[in-house]
Amino acid sequence: MKRAIILAMSAVAIGANASVLDMFVTPQSFSISSGTYVSTASGAGIIGGQRDIQASVTNNPFAQNLDVNVLAAGLAVVSNGFGTESEVKLQYDRLDEAGNTGAGKVLQNGGTGASLLGAGDNQFVIRFVDNDKQVQVNAVLRKNGVVLSSGSATLPALSGASVLNVAMNSVDMAQADSVTFSFKADASGDFGVRSIESAVPEPGILAAFGLGLVGLVVRRVRK
Repeated sequence: MKRAIILAMSAVAIGANASVLDMFVTPQSFSISSGTYVSTASGAGIIGGQRDIQASVTNNPFAQNLDVNVLAAGLAVVSNGFGTESEVKLQYDRLDEAGNTGAGKVLQNGGTGASLLGAGDNQFVIRFVDNDKQVQVNAVLRKNGVVLSSGSATLPALSGASVLNVAMNSVDMAQADSVTFSFKADASGDFGVRSIESAVPEPGILAAFGLGLVGLVVRRVRK
């Protein structure tokens, strides 16, 4: 039964209409071993035209580095040194935060008031290329600094490409003027992300998913 449900959920992910938030083709790189650092990049393939990254080292018993690298080839890689634990946040909001960049800085959570996302979207699709440790992802939508909705999901340690869907609480995502993603990997964890998208499942796919679950429930009752 569990396998059937997983297959049905995969069908929802594949059948979703998606709009890309970040294709990770605008380079951005830095390393830290302690504290918090904020970096900003502007360029193609980024919703709103700008990506802000806040990296914080939360535990580092062996004085190793946290490396954050966005490659022009279309890949974002986060590498935690041995024993290192961290939180890496990506924020999209159209605001120029260059003056808030550097060691010990934090992200500004305000927006311009202009919508970033399409009406009807209700989830984010994050395409990983690899992750050697479990990764927890949290997404937060804001309007003028006020939280509209949030959602979270956990990706187990995997080798190879995978897709993580982060479902958001009921809200009109077109109201949001900023979105922040938080990534937390287990100690020493490394992971790579190919793209982040916002999406809404196609009605036909949702209907098929619902019918599939009904069939599974009926089958279990009969047993």
